[in-house]
Amino acid sequence: MPVLFNRTLMSDKSTAWPIGRWVPDAVLISLGGNDYNHQKGYAPSNATFTAAYGKFLDHLFEGYAANPNLVVVSFCGQGSPVEHAQDPDNDRCRPCPHVSDASDAYAKANPTRAQRVHYMFVPCDGSVVTGDGDIGCNGHKNRLGQAKVADFLEPKLRAILGW
Repeated sequence: MPVLFNRTLMSDKSTAWPIGRWVPDAVLISLGGNDYNHQKGYAPSNATFTAAYGKFLDHLFEGYAANPNLVVVSFCGQGSPVEHAQDPDNDRCRPCPHVSDASDAYAKANPTRAQRVHYMFVPCDGSVVTGDGDIGCNGHKNRLGQAKVADFLEPKLRAILGW
């Protein structure tokens, strides 16, 4: 992910967003679902995922070093019961224990950054995304689904950022 995260279009290297040119207050990460879904048993171990996730977080903190108060929020979940019923291997909550563990391990290993690393879980039980009119192409959230996730995250982000 450190090679791909700043691309506007993942498949096009020329669309890279120059990390550090603009320094945000927070970086939100939704990462891990594709590492555990549709992998035919080749999902990474928790240790492998945690190590790679930690390197990615280091890359972010170093790339945005101009903001010594940068906050990184990892969030996971945001699935619906309908998605899982249509495709049992499309369980957006499956990676969440790994993402949570990776966030916790990073905070523990990096005490100077610990207060700036957060994890949020977006339920997959239909309480946020229902699967009724909020899922679009290939099971991804459409505009309504994305808005529901944003509405769920917004007050939590405000609290973390002190806004």
